[in-house]
Amino acid sequence: MGQLVYATILGALVLPLSLSIAPVFADDSPLSVNGKISNMKNSQILFVIDPPANFKVDAAKLGYRMGSVFELKDLALKAIKVIVPAGYSMDAAISELEKHFPDIMVGENEV
Repeated sequence: MGQLVYATILGALVLPLSLSIAPVFADDSPLSVNGKISNMKNSQILFVIDPPANFKVDAAKLGYRMGSVFELKDLALKAIKVIVPAGYSMDAAISELEKHFPDIMVGENEV
């Protein structure tokens, strides 16, 4: 797909999600650490569209945590909310993910 289509999809997905960025997560959520809920206020969030099958495992090895997965059935795409490791800038996180996964579309929650 072209960049304009990805940008449109990302914008349509991220705007509503960014308005509700602090949902309550269960203790067994991927966002919990040792049974304690992560502090979402201090977390930086990225959205990855159309990740490869190995994305969750490989990104976790790099220190990223996975949040909600959104199926975009009408577009035959999937989007994943990704929590950036502490100490990373958004630009560094985006660069790292694009380097390791060149076919994904990555965007900040503020797009």
